[in-house]
Amino acid sequence: MKNRKLVSLFAGCALVLALLAAPAPGQEQPKPSADPELERLKKLTQDAWAEANQFLKDGKKESDADYPGRKWAATLWQYRTEHPGAPAAAHATGEALHFLAHAGLRDELAVKADSLKVDDPAWRRVAGVLMESAERGKDYAYAIRKLAWLADNTADKKTQAQALFGLGQAYLKKGDNDLAKTAFRKVVADHPTSAVAKEAEGNLYEMEALNVGQPAPQFAFKGSDGKPISLSSYKGKVVLINFWASWCGPCAKEFPALKELLAKHQDQELVIIGVSFDEEEQPYLDAIKKHGLSWPQVRDGKERPIAKLFNVQEQPAHYILDREGRIAAKLPPFEKVSGLIADLLKPKPAAEADDHEHRHKYDEVVQQMNLRAGDVVADIGAGDGVFTRRFAVAVGPSGKAIGIEIDSSAVRKMTADARRLNLSNYEARLVPPDDPMLAPNSVDVIFLSDAYHHINDRVNYFTRARQTLKPGGRLVIVDMVRNHNNGKHSVVKEEVIEELSRAGYRLAKESDLLAPRQYFFTFVPDGAPASARQ
Repeated sequence: MKNRKLVSLFAGCALVLALLAAPAPGQEQPKPSADPELERLKKLTQDAWAEANQFLKDGKKESDADYPGRKWAATLWQYRTEHPGAPAAAHATGEALHFLAHAGLRDELAVKADSLKVDDPAWRRVAGVLMESAERGKDYAYAIRKLAWLADNTADKKTQAQALFGLGQAYLKKGDNDLAKTAFRKVVADHPTSAVAKEAEGNLYEMEALNVGQPAPQFAFKGSDGKPISLSSYKGKVVLINFWASWCGPCAKEFPALKELLAKHQDQELVIIGVSFDEEEQPYLDAIKKHGLSWPQVRDGKERPIAKLFNVQEQPAHYILDREGRIAAKLPPFEKVSGLIADLLKPKPAAEADDHEHRHKYDEVVQQMNLRAGDVVADIGAGDGVFTRRFAVAVGPSGKAIGIEIDSSAVRKMTADARRLNLSNYEARLVPPDDPMLAPNSVDVIFLSDAYHHINDRVNYFTRARQTLKPGGRLVIVDMVRNHNNGKHSVVKEEVIEELSRAGYRLAKESDLLAPRQYFFTFVPDGAPASARQ
C-alpha cells in the first residue's frame, strides 16, 4: 500500500509513525478531507520544517552536513518517484526542492528541476522556490533561464502567472528594470485575476513612484491616542517609518535600538512613525504599552492602505524620508538605518544649504501664482510632476492640473505619482513636441519651468497655445538666466519677452523670487485687462 511505503521511509521516526497512525480511541477525529493522503503529507512537511527550525535554534546552520533539510529533501523526492501524478507528489516535489534551496544545494536543485516536465503540476510551487534559491545565492542566471522557459511553454495559466512573476522578481533583483517591468506588465495584462497580479501591480508602482529621491506618498491618520496626524506635518524633519506588528518577534527585537536612535537624535528633529499591521486594536495597544513605544503610531488594519502606498508586504520594514519629504532610503537593512539617519541629520555647509533653498522654492512659486479653486493649470514639460502635484493641491478637487510631456516614461511616473498621492484632479498627458494638445478656451494658466528653451519654433507654438487660454488666462515662464555655462539650456530673457510679444502676449509681471539664477515671468494675451492675480 502507498501509505505503508511512506511509513517505511521514516522507520525509526516516532513522530512520523504517530502522524500516519490512526487516532487513538477518545482522540478527536480528523476532519474529512477530499485527499487524506495530501493532508497527511502537508502535516508531515510542517513537522519536517519544525525539526529544521529547531536545528537552527540550537545554534547550527543550514549549510551543516547534518542539517535535517537534506534528509527531508531526499525523503520527499523519493515519495514523488513512488507516487507519480498524485496531488501529494506535487506537494512533496515543491517541498523537497525548498529544502534543497535552504541547504544551499543549488546544483542538485537545478538537476531535479530540469527533470520536471513542463506540464508537471509541481511547477506551481517550484517556480517560487527557484526564485528563493536565486536570492539566497545572489545568482539569478538559472532562475531567469528556467522561468522564461516555463512561461513560454506551459499551458497552465496559474503556472505561467507564477513563472512570469518570478521572472520579473529575478530581473528586478538583478537590476534589469526594463525586463522586470515587461514581465510584471505581462502578469497584469494576461493574468489579471491571478494570485500574483496585485503583487505585480505593486512592484510596477514601486518602480515608477517609490524611487530614492522621489516625494514620499502622503497619508493622514489617527494616532493611538486618537489625535489626527498627517505625514506632511513633519516636513522639515527626517522621518523614519517603521512597519511592525504585535506578533512579529523580529520587530520587537528592533524596538530597543529605535528607542536609542530617537533619544540620540530627537533634538535634531528626527521623527519615528510606527505603522502596525495589526487588524485588532487591543493587541496593538497592548504591544505599544508593553514595549514603551513613545513615538506616533497608527494601526493600518486589514486593508493596509499605508503599507500599500509604500508597497510593503512584510514586517519589519523601514522607509527613511529626508527633510523635504523625499524618499532617502527604502527597505534598508536595519543595521544601516542608524548611519543613514545620522548622515541626513548632519548640518549642510552654508553654500550648499543656500543652493538647496534656491533650487527648491517650489511652494513659493505656486504661492506667488495666486491659483484659485477650480483653476485648470497646464504644466508643459512637467518632468516627474514636481510642480503638477502642487498645482493639483492648490486648485482643489474642482480644478485640474495637467502634466504635459513628450516623454512616455515621465507620463508613467506622473500617473503613478497621482495615484500615490490620491489626487484625482492630477492628469498626465503624452503629446507631440510641437503641440500641447489643449482644447480652445480650456486653461486658466499655462506654466513652464525650465522647458521654454527646449521648444522649437516658439512663436508659432505659443501663438497656438494662446487660443487655449480662458478669458483672464495667463502664461507663466520660469527658466534659466543665460550665463557662460548654460548657453544651450537657456534663453536670454529679453529674447523671451520679444518672442512672446510676437506670439500675442505682453509681460504683466516679473518676480525676483528665483533671481539671480532664474527669471519668473507672467504674461497675458495682448488686450487682456490687468488682473489682481498677476
